[in-house]
Amino acid sequence: MKSYFFVSYAGKEDRRWVQRFHADLEYELGLLVGTAVGGILDTRPRPGMDPDLALAAGAGRIRSMVALCSDPFFKDGWCGREWEVFGARVENFSKAGATRLEDGFLRVLWRPTRDPVPPAARAALADAKLGLPEVYGQHGLLWLMRNMRRGPSGYYAFVRLFAARVIAAEQIDLDPLPPFAIRAAGPAFGSHGLDGTGQVPSGAYADLDGRPSAGGLVWRQGPGSPASDPPASDPPASGLPAADPPASDHSRGDRGAGVFVPAPVDSPRAAPRRVAVSYVGADQQWADWLEHLLRRSRHEVRQVRWAQNRGERLAETVDRIASWEPEITIVLLSRHFRAPRPEHPGTTETEAWERLGEEGPLARRVVRTTIDPQPLPEPLRALRTLDLSGLEPAVVNELLMEVQAGGGW
Repeated sequence: MKSYFFVSYAGKEDRRWVQRFHADLEYELGLLVGTAVGGILDTRPRPGMDPDLALAAGAGRIRSMVALCSDPFFKDGWCGREWEVFGARVENFSKAGATRLEDGFLRVLWRPTRDPVPPAARAALADAKLGLPEVYGQHGLLWLMRNMRRGPSGYYAFVRLFAARVIAAEQIDLDPLPPFAIRAAGPAFGSHGLDGTGQVPSGAYADLDGRPSAGGLVWRQGPGSPASDPPASDPPASGLPAADPPASDHSRGDRGAGVFVPAPVDSPRAAPRRVAVSYVGADQQWADWLEHLLRRSRHEVRQVRWAQNRGERLAETVDRIASWEPEITIVLLSRHFRAPRPEHPGTTETEAWERLGEEGPLARRVVRTTIDPQPLPEPLRALRTLDLSGLEPAVVNELLMEVQAGGGW
């Protein structure tokens, strides 16, 4: 998946609402340019990670920065460093005599500010509100999410506007910033959490005047155009024995519907497992094929369909799975395995996605599989998955061995 943008926000501020905004912006981009694009939500370094590398991977490389401006944002040193680094890239672009400088630097008023806006951001934030509906300047985007989603001045109108800006930024040759410039980048504002760990990074207060032009990859993307979803993996042909794998589409080479995926040799000491298969109705034949494959290895199998088109929430499906007390749950993730756009911000499916991760009633007993190229939901992207879409015998064998081993993901 190609990252078109990253979100810069105060680390602990309105986490669920920020996740919802990130998901909606990705959804809108998917409508405009296809589902193989997305954005990065969490750019802060994980424990033990070099903060300069984290900064280089986000603000130093990606072409759009969505800054969710608020009082906590302007006190956050990590946000200040991201602002400084991305601003330096825009400045280098300006020195080269280019135009359309601001397309990828989205200063979003998340909450109205009560404290004085730092000088480094004051003019830019004021300019970012020009020409936009007054209600946005008075209340900010978060208020619109909660109270005014529809209409020309509503939340969804702003999401569409921001998506168009992000797509436009992909046409601009905004060079990455060199590593030495990233190391020297101090916070444009903010005084805590400078590297995401509370420590001041080496060289963080170096003078950045006279910054050399950034070198590196120059990458031009063609204009975005509406695109349909990528083709899902074809389900098993109806005339095939259920033991045969689903048919591949032409993009996966010569493997076709008649290729048999062998199961590993059954160990006489391998105990049968209680296995739940989580899927959506469009992928029914995948679930049938997987059930048959598992039953050949003597496992007890129950299919649990997420009826998202009838309004069932993913959290409810997860609870139904947990009530059966399976030892392993295999999730068939695809472009169909997603909820329609939620109507109630703050009650998102993000919590349920996390319940398919390492938390919740199925913790460490979920085997996540993908059956088409659809990007995973953000909470699952860093977690282990098995790609069944190519029908590789080794991957199917790995799946069956994970079931025999009892998971542990």
